[in-house]
Amino acid sequence: MANAAEYMLDDLRSDYAAEPVPKRIARLYEDDPEWGHLFGVLHSQLNSHFESINGRISTNRHYWADPSRELIKLFRRVEKDLHTLAQAGVGVEFKESYEDVIERVRPWLSPSGGSPLPEDFREPIEVERYVPVFTRSSTKVKLTKQAEPDLKMVGSGSYANVFSYIDPDYGIKFALKRAKKGISERDLERFRAEFDTMKGLSHPNLVEVYRLIPIQGVVAV
Repeated sequence: MANAAEYMLDDLRSDYAAEPVPKRIARLYEDDPEWGHLFGVLHSQLNSHFESINGRISTNRHYWADPSRELIKLFRRVEKDLHTLAQAGVGVEFKESYEDVIERVRPWLSPSGGSPLPEDFREPIEVERYVPVFTRSSTKVKLTKQAEPDLKMVGSGSYANVFSYIDPDYGIKFALKRAKKGISERDLERFRAEFDTMKGLSHPNLVEVYRLIPIQGVVAV
């Protein structure tokens, strides 16, 4: 009998099955027959929007209304579906430069009337045409020398667990905060908001945060 994770994955495959992927993008994911099509759909759609935005930088600096709404939905789809994969045990790494683009673009997108490009948005988006932006990741944390850290749980909250470990390369203690599997979208937003707040703080009595890995729901501190 199929379990919940299998149902989730089956629904994802069905959602993407009929959507086309250009050959030039599909070839980047040929080594992943299971999820390469999904990755290709998202990659090609992101590229299409990013190229269109680049075209507006040097013209009237206004992104049209319909594409703006489509891109808002696409950003949500990327986050939701990669989160679903993570919940079902499929680890995915999203290229950091594309994560950064989403963070740059999302604040000025408007669901109505189109989206004026802000004055400080002058640099074209670097569009990836020859390397994948989605890759399958290991379920274990890998360090520089491929050593697996010994994670020890040091705390747990309503939507996340906190672990600590000693970096085997440098002998420095780190914390790893990982969102619990199956948490709601609301709690996932709280998780991201906490990271954003901590990223802007600096104090001797506060831990310093380094990176949010949204696909796996992990904050490394």
